[in-house]
Amino acid sequence: MPMNTTITIKRLLAVFGGAVLLAVVLVACGGGGSEQDAVVQEAERAHAQGLLDKLPVSWKPNAITFSANPGFRQDVPVTLTTTKALTNAKIVFVPDLRNAVTVIPDTIPALAAGQSATVTLRFAPAATDTRKVIAGIALLFDKNATTSQPLLVKISIVAAETINGIAVPPEPPPDLNNATLAGFDVNGNGVRDDVERLIARNWPSYFANGLIVAKHTQLLLTQDDSGMDEALTKTSFCILARKEVNGKTLITSILNNNLRYSAYISNVGLPKIYGCN
Repeated sequence: MPMNTTITIKRLLAVFGGAVLLAVVLVACGGGGSEQDAVVQEAERAHAQGLLDKLPVSWKPNAITFSANPGFRQDVPVTLTTTKALTNAKIVFVPDLRNAVTVIPDTIPALAAGQSATVTLRFAPAATDTRKVIAGIALLFDKNATTSQPLLVKISIVAAETINGIAVPPEPPPDLNNATLAGFDVNGNGVRDDVERLIARNWPSYFANGLIVAKHTQLLLTQDDSGMDEALTKTSFCILARKEVNGKTLITSILNNNLRYSAYISNVGLPKIYGCN
């Protein structure tokens, strides 16, 4: 069902008096192009003007925007909060997102008024996807057709950047990157993108060993059985240290907030700047 691009979200709400038809129109509005762009733009305006504040389900964050290389993979947790009880609420996407993202879980069996739930959006477009921008809206509705505010998504697909001749992923958005232990790792190599860029910028000659330190330090944040990862981290760290790489800067950058620092202490103990003989 093509959408007249002059029909705005504000007008939809005013004319139809309910969020259910907003959901139906957004989900049915075709596979992209100017019609979908118009819906996304109107949703952005409606958010900015507070026109959607009365809808019962809100998202945190209420927008996801980042850049990635073709064929990327990235998980982003989002939390939904409802002011109205929900039953078998299901998350759906406008068509342009359907081939790029799945949600885990995609259904919320029950949620009381005032409660929140967290789901994971898994972005994984095909490596052959030729789109330069993947944009759209996620919505949640239940058996009574109660809908959420739109969760806006916009991903710019860019060529790999090079730093000192090394191909690296784009700079991740700080708020999303720092919200979880894992952060952003769009190339799936086990190293956070911000840390990978730091190593390429500061120590390009020792990039491979820097990645090993970063990867196994990252694993120390998320698992209790730390013996092998600590040994590999120490070995690679010492190789870097002999080359006069500033290991304190590297470790501090990996453990860059209280969430990650506390997880490391819980699993391993105080972070170590290894002495190397």
